[in-house]
Amino acid sequence: MKLLIYTSLLFFCVSLNGQNSGVTVHEWGTFTTLCGSNGQRLSGLQLAEEPVPPFVYNLAMRYYNEKGMPNSLSLTNVTVKMETPVLYFYSDKSVPFKIKVDFNGGLISQWYPQRSNGSQHLINDQWGYVPQPSTYNHTFLDFTNTHGFIEWTGTILPPDSSRLTQKAAGQHVWLAPRETQSNLVQVSGTDQNWGPFNETEKYLFYRGIGNFDIPVKLNFDERGRLNITNTGNEQLSYVMVYNKPYDGGEAEIWWSGSLDAGSLANTRQIPGMDLTVSNEMEKFKAALVSEGLYEDEAAAMLSTWKQSYFEVPGLKVFWIVSRNLTDKILPLEMTPVPDRLERVLVGRSEILTPTFEKEMFEAFSKKYNTAFMQTLARDRYYLAYAERYSQMKSSGDTLFQSPKSDDVFTVYPNPAGIVLNIYKEGTEKTGNIDIEITDITGRSVDKHSFTPDAFNDYIFYSLDCSQYAAGLYFVRITNNETMQLERVVIRR
Repeated sequence: MKLLIYTSLLFFCVSLNGQNSGVTVHEWGTFTTLCGSNGQRLSGLQLAEEPVPPFVYNLAMRYYNEKGMPNSLSLTNVTVKMETPVLYFYSDKSVPFKIKVDFNGGLISQWYPQRSNGSQHLINDQWGYVPQPSTYNHTFLDFTNTHGFIEWTGTILPPDSSRLTQKAAGQHVWLAPRETQSNLVQVSGTDQNWGPFNETEKYLFYRGIGNFDIPVKLNFDERGRLNITNTGNEQLSYVMVYNKPYDGGEAEIWWSGSLDAGSLANTRQIPGMDLTVSNEMEKFKAALVSEGLYEDEAAAMLSTWKQSYFEVPGLKVFWIVSRNLTDKILPLEMTPVPDRLERVLVGRSEILTPTFEKEMFEAFSKKYNTAFMQTLARDRYYLAYAERYSQMKSSGDTLFQSPKSDDVFTVYPNPAGIVLNIYKEGTEKTGNIDIEITDITGRSVDKHSFTPDAFNDYIFYSLDCSQYAAGLYFVRITNNETMQLERVVIRR
């Protein structure tokens, strides 16, 4: 009898703590940052890249003056765009729920279905946006220290429910996330600004803007290489460097792999690299699934980004955000507590290349006298470009100058695993090219010698390093009187 009572009490306590709720919740989302070639993060990222349907709700970026009329707000220090987080729900029955997501470092700017906390006005700080301005003449909202949140109260509908409130015809970025096996969710109520609502959707959607630290630092060094540093205390399980040239050329993959806490990888555009975009997208999808998403969710995520992430020009580093960082930036509470909660966010860290900065600097110097400047003026990052131009003009920054060809020597990827690629520009046509690999003690572990290509002024050589032990190595390349040395880390 005592055992029966104990078991019953244990089951009751577990139920109170939300276990065995029969609910599974999956979330995916993204956020974007942009920096100059020197690694300094840029602001002015508040413009949305992908338009959402007109039925999506928006935060009214305004407050009321002493006459009760709305004044517009100027947003400052916006360095992060949080894009397309969606929450999916799975249950074999109807379940009432309440969910709250905080945003430490930003504000929720768009959402659907309608949230449950009512007010759209920034001065109404009961919704956690910003304090009421001390004077009504204040028209600037500084995102250096903001905190927002969003709440929904609704019902997870049974799996056989199929009636959506909005068709969203022709809206790819809205339809793509619907291509999953998740349940529909329904929310209803009355909003003081929007009136009564009763909305059913495949997911809960929210988007925001803000300013918070990320554990990825990017910069170009004096040799024209892109350095990627994991400044956090957790491994980045998947990182991909993706470039879509501004000249309309085909997209290319510069590097992909994992990056340990505190470690650095460097890479550059290398002719002949056998890293196809299609193969890398499959690896990207597999990485998302390994982090906890279902396959159809991962596919929906990549499909949603198809235009703005993969077809718009620019150099982008995609990386999977650790669960700990996601929970820190976006703390989530739900009643009932789901049996399983998976949250997979991806950071998109963009960087202006030295070549682009040179063109951009010249265009801004000539004002609107060039076609390139006209293009910049319509770009989603125009405010960031203007900020970078001001930095370069005031500081005399010369990082946008390309390195001399005889200085360009890199090993790729770094860290390396099975294959190490060696790239060198400015090779002479006479004499042999010698490559030697030494370990940290100076012991030679590998040597290769070959004649230069008569038709190219660069060499590209793939080296099998599968038999090397893990550790630090040095790659020495000699061409006539020229010798250069690079470090590389081999992982196992």
